[in-house]
Amino acid sequence: MAETLADPRMHEVVGFALKGTFLMMPTEIQEALNHQINDDYCLWYFYRSAAAHCREANLHGLSKWLRRRSELNLRQADRLSDFMVQRGGHVEAPPIDAANGHADSPLGILETALDRERRLGQSASRLAELSVHHEDHATHDLLERIVSDLVEAEAKVQSVRDRLKTLVDTPAGLFMVDRDLA
Repeated sequence: MAETLADPRMHEVVGFALKGTFLMMPTEIQEALNHQINDDYCLWYFYRSAAAHCREANLHGLSKWLRRRSELNLRQADRLSDFMVQRGGHVEAPPIDAANGHADSPLGILETALDRERRLGQSASRLAELSVHHEDHATHDLLERIVSDLVEAEAKVQSVRDRLKTLVDTPAGLFMVDRDLA
């Protein structure tokens, strides 16, 4: 009788586990993906918190824009989580960082958001490099799309931050930006 990968004895021989039709990803990649997922959830929470702060300050356009940003991070975390499960990985759900506060000014919020978007993109790029190192092509393909999305997200946040930065000393400037973001 020919041995196949579905034969549990072969798992020990070839040194990997099998779940469904996909090979499980390396532990190092699973840990890094879990960290990336948590970072996305933290940024989602930051954006939601900042949106509430802006809504309280009657900056409804900026609040809506921040909520849309939060939804993108939530979808990305879900996309990564679904991918891990499909690949036989285990998704961990550590608590979201309690020190996830934001600055009290709209410009401070956007400065913090830009910094976090940059860190998220750098983390995804390192994870893509790790997947190449492990020859995990499926993970690398997904991460290429995610890195591209993160570059676009960073550019959008930077654009709004830059506009606000040039108009911060103009009393009507903040309200013009807020109106444009609605």
